Amino acid sequence: MRSYQILKKTNVNNRFLIGIIFLMSIFLNQSSIIFNVNISFSDFFCAIVLIILVIKKRLLLPIIPTIYFLVISASVLFTSAFIVPVKFFYNPDFEKIFVDYIKLLVIFAYFIIGYSLSNLKLNETIVKWYSKIALLIGVLGIFVMIFDIRSFHNILFLSRTRYRGLMNDPNYFSIIQISALVYFVRLEDMKKVYRFCSIFVITLSIILSGSKTGMITLIGYLALRMLQSLFSLKRKVIIIIFHISLIILIALLMLYTSNVINDLLKYLSNIIPAFKRIQSIFVDFDFAITGNGSGRKIAWETALKIINLSPIVGIGIGTYLGISKKIFGVNVIAHNTYLQLFSEWGLFLSIPLLLYIFITVAKATINKKTNRKINIVLRDIIIVFLIGSLAVSLNNARMFWLFLGMLVFNVRYLNKS
Repeated sequence: MRSYQILKKTNVNNRFLIGIIFLMSIFLNQSSIIFNVNISFSDFFCAIVLIILVIKKRLLLPIIPTIYFLVISASVLFTSAFIVPVKFFYNPDFEKIFVDYIKLLVIFAYFIIGYSLSNLKLNETIVKWYSKIALLIGVLGIFVMIFDIRSFHNILFLSRTRYRGLMNDPNYFSIIQISALVYFVRLEDMKKVYRFCSIFVITLSIILSGSKTGMITLIGYLALRMLQSLFSLKRKVIIIIFHISLIILIALLMLYTSNVINDLLKYLSNIIPAFKRIQSIFVDFDFAITGNGSGRKIAWETALKIINLSPIVGIGIGTYLGISKKIFGVNVIAHNTYLQLFSEWGLFLSIPLLLYIFITVAKATINKKTNRKINIVLRDIIIVFLIGSLAVSLNNARMFWLFLGMLVFNVRYLNKS
């Protein structure tokens, strides 16, 4: 009840805080590997925001998530330090355990900051700048490609071909772009020409990234949007039947014009080298997942084997690659957020978290009191990350936990207002 009372009283006019939040939102689109650690400038501004909220007594600690974090902390640290050496005859590197635990602390910090800033009604400000900067980074990539500015290739591209923006990984970059796309698609008062340009730029930036994961996530999200629009209660049955018939007709046309489509895909691959990786999705989906540098099948199979070895408590943090390499000879992470969590945290603690997230998304969808514009945007962003999590380990994605914290607060308290 205390948090709900704070919601009613809060009115923030602190320009310094707004400025720091602005910078934090911008740099959510940036990360680099420094000393084998994924670091973003947003972490620095996140720390400042955290300090300001503490000083101003505006930091809210939700009881259940905080208790859950403490339980997870105790479990993974105990498992890493004491269970893994006995069960797997593997002595973990305590420096890696420490680094991974810092990552855990950071994502919890982002979660409670999102939760607290929702109370200060700063959701839309953060989402807006996060999305607009992502769009600008997409424009930058297209500009560099069109004018072939070689000096930017080493900075913005992986192997000079795959656009990664300000991120260290093209797949991660593509998921961020799709999460930003949500804002422009859902913004009701945006002019159609701007909406179309935003969709075009972000889609092209995903193509430039050469990310199959990004393209599949984009298709998955757009398919969900189409289904939602199609089966909206406001639509008449005859309109629904018409749209379904149209989709079937398009699918049949694609089958009969497969040669033309293949020629078009080859043409795009010649113009945009990174598109060659994405082309395999439409030509040979199984190869797209298992081959061409992806190796997802091996990564997933190894993760399942690790889960099978320790299903209840997992293998802790800072130990995954060491155990995977020692026992199975595979030196890659799971490339799947769900499998990564199951293997590290164990089923007993990871499944409740996923249920909590899915229930929050469901409440934001079903409950009319919480079904407001900003909540729909936040909900869709979470959905994008949940789809992308099937092929990328996004458990340490800062923006996911920040936006989840916002949505959790809104779902919990706005239905009381």
